[in-house]
Amino acid sequence: MSSIEAMKMWSVPNKKYAVYWLFAFKVTIFSKVLFVTSLRCYEDVALIPVLVSAAEKVVVIDYVGYNYTCNNESSLTNIRSLEAEISRANDFYSAFLYAIENFTKLDNVTSLDIAFFVADFTRRLRGKYDSLPEELKPLFDHWFK
Repeated sequence: MSSIEAMKMWSVPNKKYAVYWLFAFKVTIFSKVLFVTSLRCYEDVALIPVLVSAAEKVVVIDYVGYNYTCNNESSLTNIRSLEAEISRANDFYSAFLYAIENFTKLDNVTSLDIAFFVADFTRRLRGKYDSLPEELKPLFDHWFK
């Protein structure tokens, strides 16, 4: 399928596609995308959709050849404190901005593709905001202004 078809197929609520271990990329695709080095968290949210969208085609297979266990207590995503929540929220917003900016620079996207991608990522940003503790939400109201 085309890369845009793949993005639209995967862009459904609660669908996890922005994790590196789901993909095998041709090395040439990395020359089309500038990496973001400033993120401590959510770099996959920033890069995976842009890498997939930069491809000429996407091949999907049914084979499951990798098991991934998420239980690392020292992981940044498992640290529970308000400071950690703020840091992760800021990184998510930076990933959001990176993905939108770099998606719009791809040669193979149309204005309709961009509108779809922006709407999908805005929905994801809203989900992140909604998951924040109530006392932190006022810090991130600027996301939607």
